[in-house]
Amino acid sequence: PGQRCNSEDLAKICAFGPKKCEAGRCLGFAFSESCERSADCGYGMYCDRGICTYTLRNGDPCAKQEACGRAAICQFKSITAKVGVCTNFFSMDEFETVGIQVNGQIVVPENYEKLCRSGIVDPQGRCSRGMKSHNAGEACKSNTDCNSTDPEFPAQCKCSHTSSGSTFCDILDLDDDKETERQFFTEYYQNTMDCHTAAGWTECESDDKWRLWKCAHIRSKYFVELRNPPDCLRNMLSLIHISEPTRLLSISYAVFCLKKKK
Repeated sequence: PGQRCNSEDLAKICAFGPKKCEAGRCLGFAFSESCERSADCGYGMYCDRGICTYTLRNGDPCAKQEACGRAAICQFKSITAKVGVCTNFFSMDEFETVGIQVNGQIVVPENYEKLCRSGIVDPQGRCSRGMKSHNAGEACKSNTDCNSTDPEFPAQCKCSHTSSGSTFCDILDLDDDKETERQFFTEYYQNTMDCHTAAGWTECESDDKWRLWKCAHIRSKYFVELRNPPDCLRNMLSLIHISEPTRLLSISYAVFCLKKKK
């Protein structure tokens, strides 16, 4: 609901709720009407126990992500918690904890780093200013070869996909590729605030900014793996035709982004 539509692509675009297009936008069910999923409900609402209801505010208790709308995450404090709290993106200060304990280890759930004003979480699961790698992209034998701005936390020494199986120092949060990823996400996010809560991190009628963010994400996440790919991988990429990245497959993003970079 809320997505642009016309009568010709009605069945393809307006696939939820009343499945109607009015004034160039897909309609959703109204407040208190029955629903099967959040995508059935109109803009600004989600499906709560079969009824369309308005999304929650910052600080409200929540049971699922869609309840918090586009501006917040349903933040759970533990792996066993059944009720979380709607917490706005980029609202938590340095040293506030977003990580949770899982079997004695600190785990940062997906997207929780975006709760921090900096967009960065340290190895202890706290909002942080971040670290920079001194040896990003250089050959290494172990993590001790990958110094950072914090002597206690070196970057990782990771295997590449080169034919020799070489290992290289990975990047950290203040390295250029990570900074670029955060910048492009912020631009995409600011341009998609009017998207439906059920849309998730999809294009949301901001295709160009979504692609820039996704490509930056792939390049930073697989910095070492995509470093100096061997000829066999380059040949494979040259045989693959892809007009745009596919939402479901990470390889599609990687292929698309590598081809755009060449």
